[in-house]
Amino acid sequence: MALKGAPRLRRTAILTAILGIALLVAGCAQVSFFPRTQSAGGGPILMGHITGKLILDSGCLWLESGSQRDLLIWGSSYGLSSRNWDVEVTRNASVVGVVGREITVTGGEFTRDSSDPPVDAWIESQIGQKIPTACRLGTYFLVEGVIPSTPAP
Repeated sequence: MALKGAPRLRRTAILTAILGIALLVAGCAQVSFFPRTQSAGGGPILMGHITGKLILDSGCLWLESGSQRDLLIWGSSYGLSSRNWDVEVTRNASVVGVVGREITVTGGEFTRDSSDPPVDAWIESQIGQKIPTACRLGTYFLVEGVIPSTPAP
């Protein structure tokens, strides 16, 4: 004997599960720490470049290149947006990077290890906020620019 309303309950349970999964996925793709320098210019001229994949881990946006992982410290003109489930880095309303894709950034790398707290303090003075513990792993890369990728022929 079937219960009245059973298909409705089943439908409600399925919709609730789908909503829960969607919220979980959206929560996983959230950047909680996007450090930017407080002002443009006035600092050292940084001429290095590095290519890697933008990775979102523990709310921190990293550039991963092989076994190396750099926390990116963006210039003041950069921002974040989200579109079609993608987390995007923008500059002047143009997308310059997307989480999960390769990007080449120019600027300078600052090595951090447990015996070098002045590097953390200097970075924090540039961004005007504390660096979360989860983001204090590896090295820092101050982003001066992004080199556009060329599409494959």
